[in-house]
Amino acid sequence: MGRLQKNVTENKKENYFLVGKSVLPQALKKTIKVKELLQGSSNYNISQAVRDVGMSRSAYYKYKIIFSLFIK
Repeated sequence: MGRLQKNVTENKKENYFLVGKSVLPQALKKTIKVKELLQGSSNYNISQAVRDVGMSRSAYYKYKIIFSLFIK
């Protein structure tokens, strides 16, 4: 996956896609898992969550803006 860029123009609408988890790269799956851990427990901080999932903090920060989790 290349460099991620976000359109910040007010006149353009962003497109969203609903995809199955099985088609996502491993880094994105791990990012989702970290976000789930952070939302599900106040005992976790980012350093602990990325360590438990097996990803680097820099990778987490790179991809975290992509996802909004709707966990209830």
